[in-house]
Amino acid sequence: MVEGKTASPRLGQAMPAYAGAGRLPPTPYARYAMLTEREKTMKCRKITACLLALLMTCSAVASCTGGGTSDVTATGTDTGSATESATVVATDRATDTEHGSESESETAPIPAVKENVPTSGASVTFYHNENNSLFLTAEGLDAAVTEDAEVGTVLSLRAAGGSEHTLTLNYGEYVRAHGLEPATVGGTQYVILRFRVENGDAASLRLGTATEAGATSRPLAGAYDPTDAGWQSVLYAVGNFKWAGKPSDGDAFAGITLSLFRSAPAQGETVHLYSVTLTSDLPTALAALGYTDQLLGGGDTSGVVWNDPVRHVRLTAPDEDESVALWFDHITEKTLQTTVTPTDKAGYTVRLARNEIEDCQFFLAPATDRTFRLELSPMTNEAGKTLETSLLYTVYHDVAGERMPDAIPPVSAPIAVRGGQSQGFVVKVKSTAESEAGLYRAELKVFDEETGRQIKAAYVYAYVWDFTLSDKTEMRTAMQMLYWRIYRTYPEGTDTEKLAINYYEFLLDNRINAMALPFGVREERVWKYMDNPRVNSFWIPGVDEDRHAEYTASVYEILGRVEGRREKAFFYRVDEPTTPEMLNKLAKVAASIAPYYKEYHMVTPCYVNIDLSDGRDQIEFMKDYVDIWCHKMNAFTPRWLEFAKGAQYVQTAAQDKKYGEYADRIAAEVAGGDQSWTYFCFEPTAPYVNWMANGDGTEPIVSFWQCKLLGIQGVLFWGVNEWRDNMYDLYEPATNSWGDGILIYSGAPFGIDTPVSSLRLETIRDGIEDYQYLCMLEQAAGKQAVDELVRLVTTNVLVYTSDDDYLAAVRVLLGDRLEQALKG
Repeated sequence: MVEGKTASPRLGQAMPAYAGAGRLPPTPYARYAMLTEREKTMKCRKITACLLALLMTCSAVASCTGGGTSDVTATGTDTGSATESATVVATDRATDTEHGSESESETAPIPAVKENVPTSGASVTFYHNENNSLFLTAEGLDAAVTEDAEVGTVLSLRAAGGSEHTLTLNYGEYVRAHGLEPATVGGTQYVILRFRVENGDAASLRLGTATEAGATSRPLAGAYDPTDAGWQSVLYAVGNFKWAGKPSDGDAFAGITLSLFRSAPAQGETVHLYSVTLTSDLPTALAALGYTDQLLGGGDTSGVVWNDPVRHVRLTAPDEDESVALWFDHITEKTLQTTVTPTDKAGYTVRLARNEIEDCQFFLAPATDRTFRLELSPMTNEAGKTLETSLLYTVYHDVAGERMPDAIPPVSAPIAVRGGQSQGFVVKVKSTAESEAGLYRAELKVFDEETGRQIKAAYVYAYVWDFTLSDKTEMRTAMQMLYWRIYRTYPEGTDTEKLAINYYEFLLDNRINAMALPFGVREERVWKYMDNPRVNSFWIPGVDEDRHAEYTASVYEILGRVEGRREKAFFYRVDEPTTPEMLNKLAKVAASIAPYYKEYHMVTPCYVNIDLSDGRDQIEFMKDYVDIWCHKMNAFTPRWLEFAKGAQYVQTAAQDKKYGEYADRIAAEVAGGDQSWTYFCFEPTAPYVNWMANGDGTEPIVSFWQCKLLGIQGVLFWGVNEWRDNMYDLYEPATNSWGDGILIYSGAPFGIDTPVSSLRLETIRDGIEDYQYLCMLEQAAGKQAVDELVRLVTTNVLVYTSDDDYLAAVRVLLGDRLEQALKG
């Protein structure tokens, strides 16, 4: 490998050696321990006799809205029933790898007790410290630091006489005394207690707030099992608190009070407190709860490292100019135009299968205004075989106050770049079904247009795995493209039939199906697309009622002439029903189709699930008319994650109880022959993945890994060319979103009769191809092999990676494992 190499080879130096037969080693990326199946529900045992309260104060103001006292109510396991309250989640699981299990401590006790000195203000721990009395005040409790053979030092709180038992921790001063910064209001969504109970008989946990004067709010109840001697955790989702005085997000918490209220304390009842964690990060909260199986790869992130052997191979141009920075990055990296600091990627290796498209980015950042001319040599292997390449440049858009990249037209002339800014470029590499496996290389040359001198140089590699993607694409797509919008961007007299074909086939080349075929479904010139293996879905438009019967019957006949056409075709007549009237319209439409088109396929995207007067809900009603279920990703949020900030649902908790959770209901329909799709628009919003221009560049790819995780077989998108008068204006005021409905741009301003791609469309195609890899791996090596890899990227719709290097590394692992599996 060339990792860590500092030498700068001159032009013409031989290709760097790859480990193992001219390629990367097959499995250097196993970052995570393999995952277990998590429990579908979190057990929260309701106990009533004993009460432990957590009280927090903010350094600016330390009370909830209400002038010092505030009632905050919740039931022990009803997480998220009040919008202005904290949410409580409890778990008695003992899967936390840091703490182990009780049985483990008996067989392998720690010989030397660990002093748990706090190392972060976000996680308070306790240890033998002669100054503890300066920070701790106990009332009705015997409080002392004791030694636990399993985890080390803990703070033990033993009930003494009286009815009120309180320990106050001067949190702010405690963490600052250790040189740490306390957690802030804006940086704290979750507070998690990690503890165990000794000699307990009944207990419950509550969360409240306190004013600086000491008045307390009504605490929020949670519950734990006092008969379980093992380590337990309780989480409070505190992000909904409305603090009196409206402290800023940067204001730190000042105090934390633990209170144990009892009418009749059990003799010797003790709570051993290991840690108090304050965080806004969901995976950190899950880890503190012991849900390591919901962390990527089970929580061990140490092994998956993106390790391109050529990232440190720097070439020196004949007239090297150090005032111009040149660097590479992944296609997922959205680099702002104001970014001028290079990454450590001096070269790049694109990895792809046969019959695939992949790309990478590079950037130029001059100190002063410059104009550059670019040359990319053929991408050639040692046998002289080549891969198709193209060179594109980035257009920057005004997005949410930033200059964000998206459109990528072809480079056809020298490019001017302002000093103190960067300019992005894309190298696109395309292999064919006949391409030879192995390593290819191209040389990038950058010239100063004014002087004609070559001032920069770099190698771009492509590694082709020894397997081929079929033209048949597993992930079904249906993305609306309005042909009339295309036509009006070109001069009058332009051949619109050619435009329709070029734009449709451009999407098809990227494994995306435009919702509508380029011509009417009854026109013979469009039938070739129906039979194209890359076409896996197309929409049957509606017609006027007086022509409906004849039209529907003739379409049914035409599609029946060739096997497979009817499976690709679908009806889409009602969009996002939210009322009984809209559902009745769906039933009427279905009744009008059924006599003329047997076993039709119907998609009806939904984002709500209303209850009906006959006792059914919307999903139960739609079962008679829909066989392509299409909801947004948030529909798959498991109910146990309701405490998570931003969690969104399609079903209510009551509907979950009556019918089962959405994911389980749809899985049952799929088992009966239906399909599960999802769709994107301006929703779902963060923390869910989406395809927005201001979202992270990894999200489109991750969305398709989530599809595989959730058994989703298709994706619908409402528009790829919803251009405004200025097609580069990505803002949609109606939804306060950026880039919704735009994935391609007209080629007219650039003098071409094909569309201009976008960074987002490139990553959507990459995600579709990753999904294809995963389907191939499942067929070759089984579902478990796929699940292990998918859960390196995402474990549910709220837990997923956004790390560009890491995602690229997992994809290398996927390609390597698939290649090995196919070779047997």
